[in-house]
Amino acid sequence: MNVNHYILATGICLMTMAPAHAAPQNLITNGNFEQVKNGQATGWNITENPGVVESTFPAEKDSGHVALIHFLKWDAHGAYLMQHVTVKPHTQYRLSLKARMDTGNIRFAISGGEGEEKVSVVEYGRAAHLSMYPFFWDDAWSKYLVFTPNKWRPVTIDFDSGNAASVNVAFGAYQRAGMYSFDDVTLVEIDQE
Repeated sequence: MNVNHYILATGICLMTMAPAHAAPQNLITNGNFEQVKNGQATGWNITENPGVVESTFPAEKDSGHVALIHFLKWDAHGAYLMQHVTVKPHTQYRLSLKARMDTGNIRFAISGGEGEEKVSVVEYGRAAHLSMYPFFWDDAWSKYLVFTPNKWRPVTIDFDSGNAASVNVAFGAYQRAGMYSFDDVTLVEIDQE
């Protein structure tokens, strides 16, 4: 065996010995909303408020099934999709999803645990024509994700699970009437840096 073949063979052996890194496990059940039974997405709880909230899981041409909340009129309580998820305490996680709205207010929340080490993460979004951008955008009280009406937007929230052994993941609409859609929801453990 000449030197070039030896180097090539050694490189191949080293590559095959390296452990394969599997994709992190998605802890969300039915995050793509493809499993629908009796008009409800398997694994999800949805706010029930007749006359205010209509939820469906229509199939769209490019996305497959999506979660659609039609918030019919102003209501302070809102309308949310929720899922209870088991996690490891004191571990870094990433919630990712796609969201879309025509108008209104949108809210993403993760909560769990107790006391000072509990998880309580909330992010808000508004349609671009409702935001105060750019006048007050850097003030803590007015931080919102900006949504272009009727366009999908990725949303990513990284958090530490604190002392929680499980968390509630919730997202949806509040106060303003509108159409709100969600798809491709994942919750995965991420490497601590």
